Amino acid sequence: MQKRLSSLVEQNSDAVFEVDQNGKFVSINDIATDITGYSKEELIGTFERLVNDGKLIESKQYFQNTLQGHSMEYETSIYHNDGHSTQLFVNNIPIIVDEVLVGVYGIAKDITEEKILQNEIREKMKKSMHFGQIQLFLYFVPIYMVK
Repeated sequence: MQKRLSSLVEQNSDAVFEVDQNGKFVSINDIATDITGYSKEELIGTFERLVNDGKLIESKQYFQNTLQGHSMEYETSIYHNDGHSTQLFVNNIPIIVDEVLVGVYGIAKDITEEKILQNEIREKMKKSMHFGQIQLFLYFVPIYMVK
């Protein structure tokens, strides 16, 4: 069973990590290093230093809720080692061994590209709706009133 779980972690296309009850990384897969730009050695320690300032309180609350035994899904953003912001969809799962919560497993998917595309679509729709309003206005205004 342990080899199968290890394969699930290491072969996963998303970042998979284990965090102890103090919020310190215990283990991470290679994808986590790709997403963050940090080595495994650099990542071992608290997750808080990675989380963007505007998302830190929210991310800590999700972590605390997971420590209460609740699986949590949420979006957050982190600082990549090179300084850019990376958008993540995170699933936190409590680790319970012999009925005792000992930490949190996390799976994080990089959704940065999806967010960029969503924003581009949103902006195009705003422009399109604005243009549509102008067309609608021109349709209902008599031509002699438009100069």
